[in-house]
Amino acid sequence: MNEVKLRKVIGTNLQKARKARRYTQREIAEKVGLSTNYYATLEQGAAVASVETLYEIFTVLGVKASDIFPN
Repeated sequence: MNEVKLRKVIGTNLQKARKARRYTQREIAEKVGLSTNYYATLEQGAAVASVETLYEIFTVLGVKASDIFPN
């Protein structure tokens, strides 16, 4: 899987996890300390987050990396 496709899959999975927990992008961004626009680009697959940022997002969403990253 190439990097662009991987970012898209991760973004889609972040969005699904967020919506399942009924959070807005703004709520996640605020809890993690990101701008809403930057968080939105993560869900769109247009940006790459650091490991630390992903960890914070996963913690807020209550998910494991294996829930977000493809097999």
